Amino acid sequence: MWTSQNQERRRLLGDRAGIMAFGQVPLLILFGGRNNILTFMTGFKYTSMIHFHKLVSRFMIIDAIIHSTCYTILEQGYFVKALQTLYFACGVVATTLAGCIWLFSFHPIRSRMYETFLYFHIAMVLGFVIMCWYHCREMGFCEWIIAAWVFWVFDRVVRIIRMSSFGYRTASLTIVNDESFKVSVKRPKTYISSPGQYGFVYFADALLWFQSHPFTVYNDGENLVLYIKAKRGITRKIYKQLVAAGGKMTKKICIEGPYGESSPVGKYQNALLLTGGSGVPGIVNHALTLSAKTKPQNIKFIWVHKTIKDLNFYFEDFLAKMKDSRVVVDIYLTRETSLEGASLGNSSSTSGSSDEASYKDEPKTKEHTSCRQLPSFVNFKLGRPDMEKLIKEEVEAFGGGSVGIVACGPPVMMDHLKHAVSKEVVSYKDRIDYFDEFQTW
Repeated sequence: MWTSQNQERRRLLGDRAGIMAFGQVPLLILFGGRNNILTFMTGFKYTSMIHFHKLVSRFMIIDAIIHSTCYTILEQGYFVKALQTLYFACGVVATTLAGCIWLFSFHPIRSRMYETFLYFHIAMVLGFVIMCWYHCREMGFCEWIIAAWVFWVFDRVVRIIRMSSFGYRTASLTIVNDESFKVSVKRPKTYISSPGQYGFVYFADALLWFQSHPFTVYNDGENLVLYIKAKRGITRKIYKQLVAAGGKMTKKICIEGPYGESSPVGKYQNALLLTGGSGVPGIVNHALTLSAKTKPQNIKFIWVHKTIKDLNFYFEDFLAKMKDSRVVVDIYLTRETSLEGASLGNSSSTSGSSDEASYKDEPKTKEHTSCRQLPSFVNFKLGRPDMEKLIKEEVEAFGGGSVGIVACGPPVMMDHLKHAVSKEVVSYKDRIDYFDEFQTW
């Protein structure tokens, strides 16, 4: 059957690598979908599934390259003639598309041109799957492609159902500062969310209606509240429209969700809640939900923020509601050197800066509690907290018992926090569990 052993080895290696590559295509589609049945079965976060999606894709591309290389060698001298056959040409296109998908998924490209990356990514994946079908439709193995299409269609159908149950509703939009805005919309009865969950927001826009971005949803009575940082694409466009409208306007939106799991911090004797930047809504939701329960529990809420002026806009939504609760509130202000004459309670918006800056800025922490115009139930501290020292002191202050730590904030803050918690877990005599609600895509 073979003219040489080398030819046989190349053919068998190429076939096996091709079959293994096909077998991984359904996993790629499954891990990349929002409505992943494995997420519901395991409780793993969507960010974990995206990580698995990336890992499987790399192995799939390696197998595809091995498969294509083997057949290129086998067809040496007949390559141009082989390209005239549909299955061979589609195989070449499929491998080329797989390489382009991998190349354009590198972080520098993805982070700087996310919207462009996303649409080209989807288009190239669809082209890749179609080429795989025509590559092998006469020889078999297309059941893997059928499985991939089933996962893809299922995800889209569930998305449509979730969106239909919410519908497009009129939302009130208000500028918070020079980079963020607030969205408030009446909650439909079918939308039931827990603290820490998020939804994908669609804005009714003639050109960018198809764009959706994930944001933590905060339950405020009959309304759902989101704080959105304007970056690129639809969020930047909406922000510019708000500026032109004088800082306030209404717009139709749809929220697809809720997604994600709520951290079970209510099961612990002590709850330590930490937040910074735009991660505050979910953590505040945890604090208010826990304080409303009758279970005896120590609750400490720590917020790392930039300036006292930026807190004015959040006062009514977040801080004022903690006044008569069981929540002990500490706020670290990283860009303040003094709080003389400062006050809270006005909804004036002021300029801000990046989330990372709110955590990185100096000076070191100083306590400040003498300002009469600030609410007495909040302990204000100036400077950036030392996470290792902070975690140790807070855990010891609880006086024993299990501790559940929930956090959401800028990446640098989260990295320091994980390191601090991992050290405290070793020395603390009782149980400490850490729940990271930071989402990466």
